[in-house]
Amino acid sequence: MGVRRRGRELALQMLYQRELAGTDVEQIFHDFEELKQAPPMAGRFAVELVRGVVERLKVLVEERRSLEKQLADAKKQIALGGGGAAGPAPSAVTKVGDTNFFRLSVSGVDMKDLKAMADEGRAKVGSGVVAIANASPDGKLGIVVAVTPDLTGRYNAVDLVRAASEKSGGKGGGGRPDMAQAGGPDGTKANDALAAVEAMIGG
Repeated sequence: MGVRRRGRELALQMLYQRELAGTDVEQIFHDFEELKQAPPMAGRFAVELVRGVVERLKVLVEERRSLEKQLADAKKQIALGGGGAAGPAPSAVTKVGDTNFFRLSVSGVDMKDLKAMADEGRAKVGSGVVAIANASPDGKLGIVVAVTPDLTGRYNAVDLVRAASEKSGGKGGGGRPDMAQAGGPDGTKANDALAAVEAMIGG
């Protein structure tokens, strides 16, 4: 009895930790019911059943991770103008003096993906400054600023991102002269944050 109970508890724990959802979960619960009904002598059957449940859980977890990655990639490509070699969306790139400025406001993007987007934007713009502001689900603002190597002598990404952070009620920010990040408590100030970066470039 203890083997079956422990097996069910382990599988249930995995299920809830992964927060899985979908039609396959119904089959998993069906297997749990079979496991509860198993006679005392069916120890081997119980072990095999739990093993099968765990394997299906692994498949579901991998599928979910794959879908999440695909969704994150799609968000990045859409925000950057569809990807490819055509460059970023024209509306995102402006000329501030003699400097290309790629500014973008997005929402619901993880910080690690935000930095990847800034890197891609920097590669696409060729020479210039990239600033991306992200409104997160908790109402806060994340900001990443990237500067192409040829312009780090003129612009410091840390200084630019700190100016952006202040506009959203934040303080500080850090990183390197070519890539820096910061945050602020007010996710509605994305445009103000990006405007602060533009003002510093133009100043």
